[in-house]
Order: sequence, then structure tokens, then C-alpha cells
Amino acid sequence: MSSQLVQTIQAELDSLVLIDPHTHINPHAAASDTLADILGYHYYTELAHSAGLPREQIEEPGISPK
Repeated sequence: MSSQLVQTIQAELDSLVLIDPHTHINPHAAASDTLADILGYHYYTELAHSAGLPREQIEEPGISPK
């Protein structure tokens, strides 16, 4: 790829305004009350599963936040 093309692509990317509305989250209220809420968020649980943590250790119904 030519350096001119790289510069053109970079300039176009730099001019973009990116907005991530993440519409299932209320921007005016906290989505988490506890550390367990944060760690239970699906991105983190999927990372933990892919690293080998058994699902039942963090997603068992009624499991304590501790």
C-alpha cells in the first residue's frame, strides 16, 4: 500500500465522528450497584470463559457476589 493511500485513509478516519449509543444502557443512571454487577457483565464473563473459568463458578443462579 502506498504511503499516499495510507495518509488518505488515515485522514478520512480521523475526520469521522464516532458515536456508540449502547442503547440498552441508561446514560443517566448507573448500571451497576456492586462489583458483582460489573464483573457479571457479559463482556467480562465471556472473557473469563474463554480463559478457562467454568461457567458455573460465576453464573450459577443465586450465587453470592463474594
